[in-house]
Amino acid sequence: MGVVLLAYSRFDIGKDPVEERRGLGFSGIRHRGYSGLPRRCKSRNPRNFFHRRGNFYGISAVLGIQKLRGRARIALNSRSRETQRLRVGAVEGDANVDLGNRYTGSFEDAQGGLAKLLHQSNICPPGMKPAKTMKMSQGFCNYVWLVIPQCINASSSSSSSSSSSSSSINGGHSGSSSEEGESLLQKSSVVTKVYSPLHAMRTNVSTWGIVDRLASAKGLGPKVVFESEIGIIHEFIPGRTAEDADLYISSNRSLSEVAKKISRLHSSDIPAVFYYPEEALIWSFLDSMLREIRTLEAAEKDTEKNGESFIFPHFMEYARLEEEIGFCKKVLTKHQLPVVLAHGDLKPANVMIYEGGGGSAAEDNATTAMISLIDFELSGPNYRGYDIMKLFRKQPEKDRQENMRRFLHFYAREEGVSDDMISDFIKQAEIEAEMIEPLTWIEAVTFFALILRVKPDRRKEWISLAESRWKEYIRSKSQMLRVSDNALKAV
Repeated sequence: MGVVLLAYSRFDIGKDPVEERRGLGFSGIRHRGYSGLPRRCKSRNPRNFFHRRGNFYGISAVLGIQKLRGRARIALNSRSRETQRLRVGAVEGDANVDLGNRYTGSFEDAQGGLAKLLHQSNICPPGMKPAKTMKMSQGFCNYVWLVIPQCINASSSSSSSSSSSSSSINGGHSGSSSEEGESLLQKSSVVTKVYSPLHAMRTNVSTWGIVDRLASAKGLGPKVVFESEIGIIHEFIPGRTAEDADLYISSNRSLSEVAKKISRLHSSDIPAVFYYPEEALIWSFLDSMLREIRTLEAAEKDTEKNGESFIFPHFMEYARLEEEIGFCKKVLTKHQLPVVLAHGDLKPANVMIYEGGGGSAAEDNATTAMISLIDFELSGPNYRGYDIMKLFRKQPEKDRQENMRRFLHFYAREEGVSDDMISDFIKQAEIEAEMIEPLTWIEAVTFFALILRVKPDRRKEWISLAESRWKEYIRSKSQMLRVSDNALKAV
């Protein structure tokens, strides 16, 4: 069995009382604003129960509450929850990475984080190292390797340990670019992901791995094998990441399966660890990033006094970002938009298609595609429309509307919406997505403004990426106002 290994770096929680009230397990809370369908809706699913006049009146469906733990601080170092031990297979290969036993807790100490997690899980006990590693494609925040988990003595062949494979594997968890990669994918292997400081700068450490385990239990994501304060080990998924073409009507089977998975995630109970399940988590992420940007800007101003200058585009400055985020929040919070257990980063690349060995979209369309959601780092209570828009936002507008409506048809079917209510349901969900689109772009601009300050060596790349998303934000901002005004008038 292959697994995916996501390695977190240690991060101190601090003394935030909200973070200290950490409740493990699931609360049974379903909190959403339900809007858009009349009361004659025949479905018993609470999400399909809406105000008679529709639009943006909200109703919260609270099905149960679990009492949170007391204020006493929880020591993360004692948290190690094993779901299943990985049985290490005998796989031949060279040891090409030297992993020590010491983990310093530094986010940049990716090798140390990898070693610590492999040791905790008994995949590679102390004094041992994996037989072979292979660098995978790297995201903005993560350091990723494919690891063959057969372990050998750490003192073996120092010459072989210095030769690291430079082959890369395209996509989140699959799709090698070399014969060696293809060979590795056929064997029992683990994929390791070590987070950088950026991960902790926008998320709460107490929520790490929580939605991964929920998705694993529900068959929505890779099977969780092991999890601790350092990271999480997932089942390896041989396949390919989705493309925009998989979300077109022509790829009907892929579109249907993706819609069903997302609907099931959105219908799930919100874990108790999310202390305010009624509030969209996106605002917390944005606040955290703004706080870091403000701190870093202050340090930059101190440095400028010594003669070194820092010049950023106006749209990447703290004051402008704070202003635009505040504007979005003011508009969106006028409406009780549905808050669900959302993925939070539902771009096509975070959907795995593994039917038929990861062929093209056209090949997968020949039979029912198998779908798995991956990368739940940003998951939690969030706007339903945020997930939907992120999935389709890069499609041309003329295609997006048609494809999104088809997707929402499958989504509504999975929800149990009655036939006479599906049209209203789709219309409402479209309004939510259109209104939230600017928020998806300004979040990206804020992220690149932060990464620019943390990793300035790639300055031109970060500015270029931020600028393209800023243009999309400005384009969609007027649309948000128009849709919001129309919704308020209809009430």
